[in-house]
Amino acid sequence: MYLYSRTARPLKESDGSGPKAFYLNRKVLLAVWVLLLPLLHLATDFANGRINNYKIFRQVYFHLIQQQPLYTPYPAQYDDINHYGPLFAFVMAPFAMLPDVAGVLLWNIGNAAFLFYVLTRTAMRKHQQNLVIALTSVEMANAMWSTQFNSAVVGMMVLTLVLVEEGKDFKATLLIMLSAFVKIYGVLGLMFFLFSKKKKEFVLGCAFWFAVCLVLPMLFTSPGYILQTYREWFAELSVKNALNISLSSSQDASIPGMLRRILHQPFRSGLPFLVPGALLLLAPLVRVRQYASAQFRYYMVASMLLFISLFSSGSEHPTFIVGMTGGAIWLSYHIAEKRTAGFRWLIPFVLVFAGLGPTDLFTKEFRVFMINYSLKALPFAILWGGLLKDLLLQDFVSPEKSMLRYVARQKKASGGLLRAGEPGANA
Repeated sequence: MYLYSRTARPLKESDGSGPKAFYLNRKVLLAVWVLLLPLLHLATDFANGRINNYKIFRQVYFHLIQQQPLYTPYPAQYDDINHYGPLFAFVMAPFAMLPDVAGVLLWNIGNAAFLFYVLTRTAMRKHQQNLVIALTSVEMANAMWSTQFNSAVVGMMVLTLVLVEEGKDFKATLLIMLSAFVKIYGVLGLMFFLFSKKKKEFVLGCAFWFAVCLVLPMLFTSPGYILQTYREWFAELSVKNALNISLSSSQDASIPGMLRRILHQPFRSGLPFLVPGALLLLAPLVRVRQYASAQFRYYMVASMLLFISLFSSGSEHPTFIVGMTGGAIWLSYHIAEKRTAGFRWLIPFVLVFAGLGPTDLFTKEFRVFMINYSLKALPFAILWGGLLKDLLLQDFVSPEKSMLRYVARQKKASGGLLRAGEPGANA
């Protein structure tokens, strides 16, 4: 099991309980996530009948039990079609039995509460955990207003790392397989194999839970139906990707999407973007010595979450709870270490431009402009660039020496002179 790694820490840590840190108070944040936002959603979008995603999710359960096609349009029940795997029906089962008002309320509360719980389980300091929760609150609201499941998927991916660090690899691999069978990108959790101290248990756990996730739906339907449904799922994802990358789609808020729309080229193949992006994601893993640092490991999960948002053609405004959680983890370390020089502007840029830009708080013309050029991804691309720089260059195992060198570089870059005996003077 891993221990907390040493990191440069502020002189005095706030626990978020003081009057000056009201917005970082743990109880206030919990109330916002599991009470205020869900109730506001009920009073607005739910009251106006805008719960199409929830209707799709709910019907997945009934369609599977009745062995009906999961990826066929049902215009009498909802708009659009389902894009989640067959196993998702069992996630929705408890909510599908409830009236819509109770189901939607508990669905939003459950998703938010799970991610909240996971973030408080991380190896980050309490003040950092509160920062991450606060910074992701806008995107949590965006996800909730679309009754999204992405916040729970983020929770599963982060909790996977937490469990691996605690030596609970068997439980960790359950989360990897569950998230992968529901949303394909959950398979990226396999990357945490490199951080595992129980690699044999990790491999056996993956094999066991893969079999369970594959067979479980068959027990309630039939093997033939489930295997056919998986073939239809993969085909549907291919069709969805083709629709997403069209220049008229409201999705594809990604790095490839920005390039497609700025250059007015559809670029049908995503490989020219995905391969370099994957190489950048994996490149820091060659620094095996850094695996001993909890900060390095959390930076890697942050990078993975940003990668998902920045290279998925399905990325859209309400799905960026994924990337924002990753960005907030990185920002929380810099804020806690008082290393915000040079990017203080980035936090309001992310929260206001990306978080609120596509909402009714801005003009329709501005919202259309953001969607037409996939500009929601721009602040997150900048975040990922800064994170990758740290992952590739920062010495996480010897943070005190790394901090001294950082201070020296900052002073030199600003034209300042270091006095003898000042931190960093001899770094």
